[in-house]
Amino acid sequence: MKLIVFLSLFLIPWNTVYADEKAVGVEIVLAVDVSSSVSQKEHEAQIEGIAKVFEDPTILKIIDSLPTGKIAVSLLLWAGENQQLIAVPWQEISDQKTAQNFATYVRNNQKKPWTGLLYTALGDALQAAGKSFEQNEFEGDRKVIDISSDDPSNRGAEPAIVREILLSQGITINGLPILADRADQETRRELVDYFRVNVIGGPLSFVNPAVSFEHYAEAFSQKFSIEISGIPWSGNFASYSDADLDPSSLELKVTAQFAKRDN
Repeated sequence: MKLIVFLSLFLIPWNTVYADEKAVGVEIVLAVDVSSSVSQKEHEAQIEGIAKVFEDPTILKIIDSLPTGKIAVSLLLWAGENQQLIAVPWQEISDQKTAQNFATYVRNNQKKPWTGLLYTALGDALQAAGKSFEQNEFEGDRKVIDISSDDPSNRGAEPAIVREILLSQGITINGLPILADRADQETRRELVDYFRVNVIGGPLSFVNPAVSFEHYAEAFSQKFSIEISGIPWSGNFASYSDADLDPSSLELKVTAQFAKRDN
């Protein structure tokens, strides 16, 4: 009898927490780079681009098509080591009102939270994003980290090592490299390849680059639509050789999606 009572002290709280979790189709952390390489213009482009997507009726239709009709989303701003901020806590998105509320919360972050010399600690950002899943009140069929950056990681934990830990927890990582400040097609492809090799991972993981600040909203919308639905763009992944990453191109394209790795 004493053993049963002892075990119940551990089992009852765990069951209570589990029962209280809210079922959603997918949990998504939007991890946005705000390091020193990110100009104020670039930061505002990211913030406004994200906000606009939540005001798009098409996104609501995708959410409504899920078995739960709901998703959970949070906004994480990150830069160097020990610089990760949950700018918008986890929110349930299920209708126009909740989507508009999230867009408003996002727009409240037009100002970067840190100034001065900041590093790009992409691995630390992934760690913080992964930890946030443990601290929310939702249970999704899928868990996704949607991370943007305009540079490779140059500080802190190694992204590829953190990735493997997160994959073991059932978390998918998708990447949105921002290419606007890169002067030529070669350096743009270098960043895209860095994401493909070192950052993304998990079922149907992909990279979708934003080739300009003005095009960020379109890139994010494409990416977010795939993450919500769990369905690859056009039914399959395009080769990155098909992507137009040339800064001099008159027709900007955001169509590059890559499978996780070649092996």
